[in-house]
Amino acid sequence: MASGTPVAATNWSGPTAYLDATNGYPVAVEPDLRAVGDGPFADHRWAEPDAAHLAAILRRARDDPAERARLGAAARAAMARFAPAALAADVAAHLARIRAARPRAPPGGAEL
Repeated sequence: MASGTPVAATNWSGPTAYLDATNGYPVAVEPDLRAVGDGPFADHRWAEPDAAHLAAILRRARDDPAERARLGAAARAAMARFAPAALAADVAAHLARIRAARPRAPPGGAEL
């Protein structure tokens, strides 16, 4: 996405924080989550992409280069908030907010 390429990803969990129909191709998921089954995440479940919806998205992307270009430009803009400088500014703002909310030391006392 940062390179201006719209992506297709499941419309579930993490990708929903940055991917939507304005900047890419969210893929519908099957109604029931699937068990991972084994390994360290055996107790977890994951979303199974709807294969028919994914196929329709891929055809649409192939057939509509203007839409791909529009979504790609929007994808790049959306990813700007994840650039290192933007993330550093967000962290600095959070740290300043936390510091401002920290209790002050009593007069003549040790700082908390």
